[in-house]
Amino acid sequence: MKRDPPPPPPQPFFFFWGPPTPRGRGGGGGGGEKKKNFFCFFFFFFFFFFFFIWKRRGPPPFFFFGARTRTPPSPPPAPAS
Repeated sequence: MKRDPPPPPPQPFFFFWGPPTPRGRGGGGGGGEKKKNFFCFFFFFFFFFFFFIWKRRGPPPFFFFGARTRTPPSPPPAPAS
């Protein structure tokens, strides 16, 4: 009966995109699919979180680094002579 090789030691620095291991990508011996799904869950969570805030309250003020600041009012048009 053949035993599996022991899992490689954990690589904390490469949590999602560690060097490939015999059991899949990701740090610490396998679980690459689980880590990828975890990452995707957070990506979509934040995406929908910001999307709904955007829909309810308009774009956040920090979004385009001050593109939403008020422009000064234009001067009144000169009277036509």
